[in-house]
Amino acid sequence: MRARGPGVDAIPKIYDWLQDQGNAWESVGQKIVYIPLGPWEDDMSEKNKQISEFMRQNFFRMIQSVRPLLLSYGWFEETVDKWSAGAHEEVKILKNKYYIR
Repeated sequence: MRARGPGVDAIPKIYDWLQDQGNAWESVGQKIVYIPLGPWEDDMSEKNKQISEFMRQNFFRMIQSVRPLLLSYGWFEETVDKWSAGAHEEVKILKNKYYIR
């Protein structure tokens, strides 16, 4: 997959790439934030519940968007569909508690 472009591996490198530009930016900062994948934390504010639900919805879209890539690499359609359905169901019912960085 890396041969097709940087993909998700690029995300941690963005800060360094901006720093490498020298004085092109007035200020470059970095803050690592962990967001619950779905509203499962106790005592979440309404705002944080909404943010975590948006993150869960984005995750569902990511599952769908990676399907063609997996198929193009030769994975069987039944296998990809099984993986996708399993991941979707696990996050939908909040079986396990995850954070997204």
